[in-house]
Amino acid sequence: MDQWMGLNEEGAKYLERFELDYTVCTTVFWVDPLDPQSKGETTEETGRGIPPWQCNHVHTIEGAWSPVVGSLSEFIIKDDKGEIIEYAVESVQAEIWSSGPCYFIALKDQKGNWIKETLWSQKELDNA
Repeated sequence: MDQWMGLNEEGAKYLERFELDYTVCTTVFWVDPLDPQSKGETTEETGRGIPPWQCNHVHTIEGAWSPVVGSLSEFIIKDDKGEIIEYAVESVQAEIWSSGPCYFIALKDQKGNWIKETLWSQKELDNA
């Protein structure tokens, strides 16, 4: 049987950074109708939102028995100029056979290096 182990707890926590709230502010410019010379601006918090991020499907894992076991995604946050400021992509860290393949997923950075805190420990992999 194909077994999708997915991300470990630290990997899931790491991805939370892509959903962090930030404050949305609106600046209001005003003129006093009774005194047109009196004008100013006020900045108000208008709500909470998530930063502009995107999640793209990059690969589908085909199993030994199932045509699709899971899918891998990349997560991107860009600044207002379109430059990538945060990036992570799911990758298969290990595929271990235990009554069928077990797929352990961890995250890589933009350069293709493992994000260490998202890796499954050798003990966890040995206990599959």
